[in-house]
Amino acid sequence: MQNVCLPADPHEIVTDFADLDDGSRVETVENPTDPTKTLLAIYENGNVRLDERFQSGGRMLVPVPRDSGIFNRVRLPKGAAPYESIRSLLTNTSGLLCACLDIDPVSLLSG
Repeated sequence: MQNVCLPADPHEIVTDFADLDDGSRVETVENPTDPTKTLLAIYENGNVRLDERFQSGGRMLVPVPRDSGIFNRVRLPKGAAPYESIRSLLTNTSGLLCACLDIDPVSLLSG
């Protein structure tokens, strides 16, 4: 049986991640001041902010609650941070993957 999370308000849409038509993006993250709760990280017009809900068109998006499904068992991001460049982001990410998994760094970056 699938664990389905229904919002308290039927007009709200529980969202883990969404790429919206206007170029905005939303993603469920851990509330940095209360790890038992979640917020939405909202990327809009080049800026990131955290909020409990986000209005998009006629929809009200809300984060997946922390106690829903596996969300209480996984580590979620606590926000967003700027990065130097795409190359440095990929280099750092591949370094982390290679340190944790049995992956050849050359084959990882060569595609």
